[in-house]
Amino acid sequence: MNADGSNLSRLTNNPAADVFPAWSLKGDRLVFSSDRGGNANLYMINADGSGLKQITSGKYHDALPAWSSDGKQIAFVSDRSGSDEIYVMDVDGSNIKQLTNDGGNDEFPDWSPDGRALPTLPTVMLILKSMSWIRTEKIQSA
Repeated sequence: MNADGSNLSRLTNNPAADVFPAWSLKGDRLVFSSDRGGNANLYMINADGSGLKQITSGKYHDALPAWSSDGKQIAFVSDRSGSDEIYVMDVDGSNIKQLTNDGGNDEFPDWSPDGRALPTLPTVMLILKSMSWIRTEKIQSA
């Protein structure tokens, strides 16, 4: 798509719900959540619509992906522990690690510019309520 909204190109075409897209920083790939397999898992596709690949699997609800600044990892939300928590994995779907485990629902992960911390929605809400406390989950680059 051009900056003015012209030249639209459809990347997926199926009856499933393909939602929560996140472009890689290079703009060459897109990761998104889809229920095309019966459960909401994460998929990756090239910018031209080729190379569709499922990168998470299982009877979980995986959604809200966010690319790391170096393009090597993806943070996402999953209910695989019983509540919505933040996970991180390599872009090929390997090395899934749970980052939060507080029993509440952690949503909308995003990376700090240096890629070392991953604030979550409760962080943003706490910042808005009180500028004196910020919660981040520290992660190590692979």
